[in-house]
Amino acid sequence: MKAIKKNILLAAFVVLSLTAHAQHFDWVKSYWGIATNSGQTDGNKIIGTDADSDGNVYVIGEFTLGAQINGVDLLPMTPYGPYNRTVNVVIAKLSPTGELLWHKAIHSNNGLHTRPIGIKCVGDTSIACMADVDLPGGNHYAYFLDTLLPNWESGSFLMDIDSIMSGSMTAWLLFSPDGDLQERKLLSMNYIDINGNDIMGDRNSPNGSQYAKMYYNQAMAVQAFTVDNDGNIIMTRGAWDLLFLYCDTCDYHQQECSPENGLITGFNILVGDTGGLRKLRCSIPEPTSLKNYQLLKFSPHFDSLIATAYYFDMSPDDTVVSHISLSDLHSVKTDSRNRVYVTGSIVNDASYRNAFNLAIPNSDNLILDVQEANNTTGFLIQYDSRLVPQRIAQLKGVNNNSQFTMNSTFHCINFDEDSNVVILIDVGKTTDDMNDDRYFLYDTTRLDIGLTTCFLRIDTVWNYLSSGQINSPSSISRLNKRVKQYDIAVQNNRIMAQVRYWNSLATIDSTFITSGRSHGLITWDYDGHCISFIDYHSPSLNTEMGGTILRDSILYLSGTFQDGATLQDFSVPSNGYCNAYIAKYVDTAFLTPYVYDSTGNGGGEVNITLVEDGSALVAYPNPFRQSVRIKVQGGQLKEHNGTVTAILTDLTGHREQVRLTPDAPGQYTLDLTSRHQATYLLTLTTSDGKTHTVRLLKHSDIFGQ
Repeated sequence: MKAIKKNILLAAFVVLSLTAHAQHFDWVKSYWGIATNSGQTDGNKIIGTDADSDGNVYVIGEFTLGAQINGVDLLPMTPYGPYNRTVNVVIAKLSPTGELLWHKAIHSNNGLHTRPIGIKCVGDTSIACMADVDLPGGNHYAYFLDTLLPNWESGSFLMDIDSIMSGSMTAWLLFSPDGDLQERKLLSMNYIDINGNDIMGDRNSPNGSQYAKMYYNQAMAVQAFTVDNDGNIIMTRGAWDLLFLYCDTCDYHQQECSPENGLITGFNILVGDTGGLRKLRCSIPEPTSLKNYQLLKFSPHFDSLIATAYYFDMSPDDTVVSHISLSDLHSVKTDSRNRVYVTGSIVNDASYRNAFNLAIPNSDNLILDVQEANNTTGFLIQYDSRLVPQRIAQLKGVNNNSQFTMNSTFHCINFDEDSNVVILIDVGKTTDDMNDDRYFLYDTTRLDIGLTTCFLRIDTVWNYLSSGQINSPSSISRLNKRVKQYDIAVQNNRIMAQVRYWNSLATIDSTFITSGRSHGLITWDYDGHCISFIDYHSPSLNTEMGGTILRDSILYLSGTFQDGATLQDFSVPSNGYCNAYIAKYVDTAFLTPYVYDSTGNGGGEVNITLVEDGSALVAYPNPFRQSVRIKVQGGQLKEHNGTVTAILTDLTGHREQVRLTPDAPGQYTLDLTSRHQATYLLTLTTSDGKTHTVRLLKHSDIFGQ
């Protein structure tokens, strides 16, 4: 009993320490810059977001010249040279109050953009980042973190390089929470020929090309990465195993090298740091598609290559499979058992073949069915910790009317506490007239969904459970698939995502009228009922939704907008350029399980066990908007002269006595219509003299405002 009282007091302390508003944006930060020489309007984006247990926010993104956060220049130098318009990479830390604590920049003036890949907190001790970097040569320069490199030779402080390393590399960076660089690796690769020798171009070729010209060159082409519970690094890369060298002194001058003609038999992952260069060899299994994706699993610090896996086999009897279009790989994630999940989409190009299947290598007959011409099929593959494939799920359009396109994409994945899997998908098509000629299949389950479906929920063995959607008059209503670390938040029967729409947005039970194009934050329950919706009022097509990271009652949101936006009380003006935004949104309701109430009151029953003998009170709906009902299981509340009262405590500590209306034996109603939107503690006394405290969350009477 003492432990139970202690937990109630602890819960009360946590509630009282929160802000007085149950739902609000705590702060919104943004940055924008100007690409002066090219006139481009994009280039200011948040690509990845994460947060630690203290509420500090970490971001990696792109920015153009002149960008600032809180008046601090994101590029701490004055660029020079002919290519000062180049987009830069920024890695930054913001405090729980939105203060910029530190930032690092990567900038190159060689005419090619540096490219952020992602960011991830590794416990509370390290922040892992990845970005593509073009090291300088000739008269070009690079600004790499805190060091200016005026040319290639001055890059020797990074590593002892030799001519085998490409100028285009992937940087692995590990920072402490204070911004100190803990680890730096530069990753590249080179293919191996039939004699076991490295295939490499001559950097000093007489034809004037500094590097070998290669189709699908020897850069890593990392799409996404994560870190598992043991500190192992898992990444997925574009494994386009086709190489064409054009340099007079190359061994394979003007020859196409591929696994098909036997000139490529494997490749080396090249890991460079201040201690030198290390090669980690990887074989290419046969047969595989030339255009493929590959998983790589490294031990911490890239000391060894633990396992590799290609996604698809090439059909042995039909080599045109090598020409399919893998439209994108969207995410890679691990669970508590270090199993690996990858999501993506694939296009069947009818100019090559109308229907085919793709096998998953090293699996027990796992097949991706790509049957519909010119349509996109979304897929999810689960691997064990050794990267052995375990199962595949897929969503495809069945289209018997060729004038319509059926596109489906598994975009990202998240898990709830019961280990059910929630998949966020992006399904766009040209009509919502679904019939026997046009419908979607999740494996063998037919889904008659509207214009855009935003999530599927499946159980632990991947059987279909439910889906949620947003419909809008245009196919613009969707998620943006260009941001690799797009994410969703899942907790307590809530799915939270940032979405785009046009003029109106409809779920299965709610419709919202908006002004033109916009994007915003929507929350569903697991069955697709809309819990809340916040319109950002950002009237531009040039919007991208990025991170949606949930920590207890706080959402950390990021993305890009143009032409201004309004996030509740925070306005960001229009300036003609893309604005990267980072926002902190607080909703204490996230701490309480949400259960749909069919009466339309916006909540549901939440059973709270209060005493050791298992008796319970039920407060529902919770969250509520006007009144809340109390049910005493196996008992009644204490009465005094026929009146039932309780003590209501708000977040300031103010206590007052409130009256409950008896509805039936053991059932009561408490009307709190006049109270402000907030979190309250309700102390009840049962007829046996015991007191119990229940936390109540009151939403505003105006839905979603």
